[in-house]
Amino acid sequence: MFVVTGGFGFIGSNIIRSLNSQGIDDIIVVDNIPQDERYQNLSGCRYADLVVPDEFSIKKHGWIKATFHQGAETDTGVSMHAAYMKNFLFSKKILTDHLDAFSQVPFVYASSAAVYGNSKSFREDASADEQPLNPYAFTKLAFDNFVRKYTSFSHRVYGLRYFNVYGDGESHKGKMASMITQLMKADQIQIFCPSASRDFVHVDDVVETNLRFALDFGDDDRLRCCPPDAGIFNVGTGVDRTFDDIAGLVAKKRKKKYDIIEMPEGLRPKYQFMTRADTTRISSALGWKPSIAVEDGIERYRSC
Repeated sequence: MFVVTGGFGFIGSNIIRSLNSQGIDDIIVVDNIPQDERYQNLSGCRYADLVVPDEFSIKKHGWIKATFHQGAETDTGVSMHAAYMKNFLFSKKILTDHLDAFSQVPFVYASSAAVYGNSKSFREDASADEQPLNPYAFTKLAFDNFVRKYTSFSHRVYGLRYFNVYGDGESHKGKMASMITQLMKADQIQIFCPSASRDFVHVDDVVETNLRFALDFGDDDRLRCCPPDAGIFNVGTGVDRTFDDIAGLVAKKRKKKYDIIEMPEGLRPKYQFMTRADTTRISSALGWKPSIAVEDGIERYRSC
């Protein structure tokens, strides 16, 4: 069995679709039953069981081949308590249960580039470069630090610090969806801070990194390699693109003009104005680099 938490979500549902494409459907989806359009993310997908987080126990499900822990509270504006309960406490529980039952089985979890805040350095080493600006980022860093302290290199635990992931399957996130998805769906294409920049990475590249860390299933030779050492890895392109650049690409595709507006009041103190992944560690561990440029990623949208 494979476990995917947050299975109705953006990255979780794309992982399930990728597993299905390789003929794998012995998947346990761990998520709350959606009350919004998220349920459409698993339309046509195949899986063996659906369990709500409060009732999930790894030990009840026999042999687990890999756990993909993608579930989280992603709204950066929620209270620290809500983010702590959903992101940190559940993450600790599912990791410790996983290691108690299957200490050598891959556990791949979603961290975030939000932990870097407005740092100018984006390396995975524990340092002053980690400067979270909101509750979501604090809880992601808290779990990264828990992993650093309580797991060893003999455990196959991999934290993936996603940079700005975009693509199909995130429309339900509303204001928390990627900038590119929001611009693709908006009636009017508007941006603020045109010189601000992000490292935009397509969800298909993100899914591939998850599968590479979990290793050795399916017939795709790209997913077969020696297990890398456990640790935390940036998942991004290593290149940042300005908001002005992105708006121009979306406007060209949609055959519209775009406008520059003022930044909303109160947003500036908690806003990341630039992200750019240092990809040295993931490249060394997996020989991996992203294959989808932003221009091509925008062309891949199906649902906007």
